[in-house]
Amino acid sequence: TADFSTFGDEGFEQDTFDIVLGTWGQASQPDGDGDSTVMLWRMPKPLLNVMLNRDSVHGEEWPPGAEVTLTIDDPATGGSPDYTDIQTVTTEAPGYGYPWGYTWVDFDLDGVFDVEPGHTVVLTDGVTTKGHIVSNLAATTIDVDADVVSGTANPGADVYVMAGLFALAFRHQVADGGGNWTADFSTPGDEPDEEETFDIVPGDGSFLQHEEDADGDYTYGNWYVFNTLIMVLPINNWVLAFHWPSGAEVTLTID
Repeated sequence: TADFSTFGDEGFEQDTFDIVLGTWGQASQPDGDGDSTVMLWRMPKPLLNVMLNRDSVHGEEWPPGAEVTLTIDDPATGGSPDYTDIQTVTTEAPGYGYPWGYTWVDFDLDGVFDVEPGHTVVLTDGVTTKGHIVSNLAATTIDVDADVVSGTANPGADVYVMAGLFALAFRHQVADGGGNWTADFSTPGDEPDEEETFDIVPGDGSFLQHEEDADGDYTYGNWYVFNTLIMVLPINNWVLAFHWPSGAEVTLTID
């Protein structure tokens, strides 16, 4: 047993440490010539996040095999909750990025329930309960020529905007009093992690995230610039169109 609440007996054990949710460390056992076996450990920190534009609720670091109940409440309706579901936590073996293993639970509500800003989303396994009020987060305009992404969030909220499939560039914006924000990737930002620029072209996209609430939960989403395409199959007399705006009226002309 290793007690980090008090000083140890040896000279190098004169520090204490407050272990909280999300803390990680390692235990090792060396042999006589310096080789050792190492085991990484982590104090799980169950999280809840909502992907607003995909109507998806995701949980991380919940106990392996636990049954997690999702409830969503719309304060504008009389009933509570307005939606509920139960899923079992999935476990992934230790690997890159998660050497202590990774657990998650997903609720894909696309076409099932429309998650909207202001909804209260709760996950619980009967031991831990996490709640989050969905924020008004969206990317509403992507200016390809100017390399600018604009959108909305709660007024005064911190918004983290990424560009590129692997978040090659990053911008931190604060929504104004009207809830509007703009992320300019054409020039470097003014914060240490905003040095990279990014040339946005059709087919590009990435993620945006609302600031975390008090216990680490958050709303996030993604943005994408459609690369509109047409495909002609003369043998079938077919013309196919891909990645055009949903609901748009598309006119075909053949000369």
